Amino acid sequence: MSNIIRKTMVEAFGFRLRVKESMARTTTCPAGFQANDPPVDKSMVETIIDNPKGLLKCVFLTGGAGAGKSFVVKNLFPSISGNSTDNSAGSDVIHPAPKILDSDALFTRKLTSAGLPQKIPSASDIDNSELRTKQLALRDKAMASTTAVLKNVLNGYFSVILDGTGKSADKMIQRKLIMESLGYDCLNLVVSTSLQIAQDRNKKRTRSLPPDAVEEIWQQVQQNIPKYKQLFGKNCVVVNNDPGQLDVQFLREQLTQFLTAPVQNPVGQELLANKDKGSITRSVSPEALSAFESDAPIQH
Repeated sequence: MSNIIRKTMVEAFGFRLRVKESMARTTTCPAGFQANDPPVDKSMVETIIDNPKGLLKCVFLTGGAGAGKSFVVKNLFPSISGNSTDNSAGSDVIHPAPKILDSDALFTRKLTSAGLPQKIPSASDIDNSELRTKQLALRDKAMASTTAVLKNVLNGYFSVILDGTGKSADKMIQRKLIMESLGYDCLNLVVSTSLQIAQDRNKKRTRSLPPDAVEEIWQQVQQNIPKYKQLFGKNCVVVNNDPGQLDVQFLREQLTQFLTAPVQNPVGQELLANKDKGSITRSVSPEALSAFESDAPIQH
């Protein structure tokens, strides 16, 4: 076991203890909210407290540039909304619906709203350095907004779909440990393609990566798939998203079964059991949230 993994496990265990201690101390606010939060809609609180179906489930959506993750999600959940910072998937099947968090989609919309081009000049393009600075500032805001929404999602026990590349196995281990310490069942959906298909799709994107970067991430994800299968066991689902290869109906059934099944995580079971004893609040730490910052490279 590497020192990074061992350190992550220790930190996650300590974080889990802090969560349980906070739960023991605080029982006055609705689940997922703090005493100084603004008033919330009563129906939302009742959903959190009274409806465990669809709660405490985390899907790691994994794949590099050109894998077609957005295409997969939109086909799995036709009812997907257009706002990635408050994005619900599968609301026609699952209630409360899982939230889809993708800072890159929000960044794209922020660039459009600001009237800025989608393509980001390279750092070596001195003539367009001011434009690049403005674009990257919006990227930072998109990531901050996504983190704020993630905090509310986790504090409220909502299910979530986290979009990432999966290029770092150590980061995946850390994120899974944190989510499990918060009571979540975890599944890793790896969207895979051939390298040539990934390169072809990347070229067609408004913002794209250099071909060598696409290949590097593709290689990293492919090398990590055996590790993810060992880490997640039967909850690692690898799909081939080459043209004509994706079995949408079968995959939708698998994900729906996972998202609606009773929570298996003992921490999550305890959280849901305590709902009958009164509302419980928690506040996810900034340290935990920082582990979910985007690891995607800047697309130009």
